[in-house]
Amino acid sequence: MRRLHVLAFTSLFRTPSEKVRAPFTSEFLRALKEFADVTLVCPIPWAPDIAFTRDRPDWARFVTAPRCAEVDGVQVHYTRYPMIPKLSGVLQPTLQAWAAWSTVRAIHEKQPVDVVNGRFVYPDGVAAARLARRLGVPYVLTALGTDINIYATQRLKRGQAARALQQAAHVTAVSPALADRIAELGVDRSRIAAAVNGIDLDRFRPDGDRVVLPPGAPGEGRKTLLTVARLSQEKGLHVLVDALGLLARQGRCDFHTVLVGDGPERDALQARLHELGLQDRVTLAGEVDHAAVPAWLRGAAGFCLPSFREGTPNVVIEALATGIPVTSTNVGGTPLLLNDSNGLLVEPGQAEPLAQALHTMMSRAWDRDTIRRSVAHMSWRSEAERHAQLFERIACGAVA
Repeated sequence: MRRLHVLAFTSLFRTPSEKVRAPFTSEFLRALKEFADVTLVCPIPWAPDIAFTRDRPDWARFVTAPRCAEVDGVQVHYTRYPMIPKLSGVLQPTLQAWAAWSTVRAIHEKQPVDVVNGRFVYPDGVAAARLARRLGVPYVLTALGTDINIYATQRLKRGQAARALQQAAHVTAVSPALADRIAELGVDRSRIAAAVNGIDLDRFRPDGDRVVLPPGAPGEGRKTLLTVARLSQEKGLHVLVDALGLLARQGRCDFHTVLVGDGPERDALQARLHELGLQDRVTLAGEVDHAAVPAWLRGAAGFCLPSFREGTPNVVIEALATGIPVTSTNVGGTPLLLNDSNGLLVEPGQAEPLAQALHTMMSRAWDRDTIRRSVAHMSWRSEAERHAQLFERIACGAVA
């Protein structure tokens, strides 16, 4: 019997020059390969190969990306589409589909595609829907958070997203809250499945190498509070900095905080740290390879993700699997992950409650085995197997 061939289509995947980008995509697709043949098409903006773009990291990653490569164990084809920042957002699905068509057709001619999986509903999923219709195969859309919570609420994008969702053979979402929003867009409940992401329990475990602050570094010898996130507005890191400032003024900040990640808010966060006198209490560690994240987590006494919005954040699952408690916000699928035995929840955007929760978390004795058991039932393999069974039923024409 011929193996199922799944064509995944998403921009949420790193180029070879990037240390990390949406690692949950590669984790899922790598696990899916056990049950099906998987080919990934990753649309990226076209950028001219000139000194200006090569000197800008946010554009250089697109300039240097090859047409085809194996990255993180996944065969990926990078297709370049024209994009004018801030102007072509409404046209982006059309441009992505147009630019990817010749590549997708060649993949299909070499090995017939059975199901297309568009991961991130807008713009990628809308483009994937158009490609699937041209191929004459069914498609499944996977909602991850911002695609539904933000883009699908915008007037000129909502209709495109809704039509693609309504015509999909099935829709998967990474939290029940997202599933509810998808239903509000006119999708029949029987064609929506909600499930949280998985975790590599072999990599994310309490024992193993750990990153600790080196001798002489600010905070050396103190407990570490860790955050791993893109330094962007929606992650709420400015609220975390303000909460740390409150604790410092109260004489209750007896730990050192490390922010792992990079992004557009780095300079603003650095300025706020200096304004509050926290430069010796907080380290901006920059971006690290995803392979290094388990060691950073093992070296921490607690983890914080103060986001304003999320799907179901993988980094929280990773922290819990490593056995460290988490303070996070009551958004998306996060409340499904946390309880009194593994962490604390606060409302987003409020520095005082966050400060109190952080003090409580960092002062309390936690049972690492109990924390790990709270997510021990999750795995990328089981999530991939569920999706493979769904894709198989859809490819066979069965009711999903």
